[in-house]
Amino acid sequence: MTLNPTGMRRFRKSRSHRDGMEFDLYLLHGRLDPTSGGTDAAGHLVDDWGFAGPRLKHCIGVHGTYGELHIFFKDVGAATDAKAATGWENWDDTSLVLPMKEDCVVMFNAARNRKEYFGDWGLKLAP
Repeated sequence: MTLNPTGMRRFRKSRSHRDGMEFDLYLLHGRLDPTSGGTDAAGHLVDDWGFAGPRLKHCIGVHGTYGELHIFFKDVGAATDAKAATGWENWDDTSLVLPMKEDCVVMFNAARNRKEYFGDWGLKLAP
């Protein structure tokens, strides 16, 4: 067992990961304001579900603790790629904290230099 930077115990790799099971984490129903309806990528309100966010590869688990969700990745490289795509903070070397505001997942889109909010997120078994 390993410890994260705060000294708390870190998850061991699950049996499903040792067997090679991985998931993609997807973000949907994007908007630029967590209290508004869906927007297009330019920020205009639409009568639609909004834009899609990045699809994060190599997820192996999710853990919730006291209102905070941690997303676990297969290795440091996968966590680093996900952090670059979302701006999420590290929990430890292979996991990130999934930030929420209102009822939306928050990410920072570095390419557009802005925060984006997503009403839906989920995991799908990777192809």
